[in-house]
Amino acid sequence: MAAAAVSSAKRSLRAELKRRLRALSAEERLRQSRLLAQKVGERDDSHRNAGAGRLQACGSAQARTSDARTSARRAHVR
Repeated sequence: MAAAAVSSAKRSLRAELKRRLRALSAEERLRQSRLLAQKVGERDDSHRNAGAGRLQACGSAQARTSDARTSARRAHVR
């Protein structure tokens, strides 16, 4: 029963978000999209810098994989 309630709540939240997004102007959606992309980029930078020593300790193959993922995320956001 709890799973059904959670699913229903998620559906309601998604519907509310869709209504709010439709109500925004194209300019406001673009502005908010850029702000979010900037915040995600800052978060990626802070996490990458915090884990730099750990990645070096794990080996270069893992570090290259992590760097490739970060680059792919950034390319997708732009």
